[in-house]
Amino acid sequence: MVGIPYILRITLESSERMYGFGMGLTQFSAILGAVLAGVITRKLVLSDLWKVLLAIVAVMLPMAFAVTPMILGAGYWPSFGILMGFNAVVMVLITAINIFAITSVQKVTPNEMLGKVMAIIMAVAQCAAPLGMAMYGVAFERFSAAVYIPVLGACLFTAVIAAAAKKMLTETEM
Repeated sequence: MVGIPYILRITLESSERMYGFGMGLTQFSAILGAVLAGVITRKLVLSDLWKVLLAIVAVMLPMAFAVTPMILGAGYWPSFGILMGFNAVVMVLITAINIFAITSVQKVTPNEMLGKVMAIIMAVAQCAAPLGMAMYGVAFERFSAAVYIPVLGACLFTAVIAAAAKKMLTETEM
């Protein structure tokens, strides 16, 4: 919500057409993730969710690489292509995983508690989103000359979440 638009408009100085294409590709990828959620998560079990989070980290790393001075110095198209190609994969995976996680919660929650549990999950997510956007905004403003740093920060944060998920999900299996 913050990083891709910032990088497209400020860092890459994309034209309106390329900005629109990039944002359209991002949204299309999210829709594609929803359509493919069943296929992508067919063999996934909740205790392995952390592995997918680590895969997302691995896919995000080239996005950071795309906005390093070396790649930016190579011109617009290498940066744009790498950034948007890997962003599309991230969006597909994130959307599919969100659907998988919500479905998993709904399956294990007793019917009489389902409304309350889903309301809490949605409330926490909706409260966390503006905080994350604000943090990204500050990070991109602070590191405007080195936008790969906030992207690497997002990778690190996602890796920490993956580690916490692994710990929590493997403890609940026992």
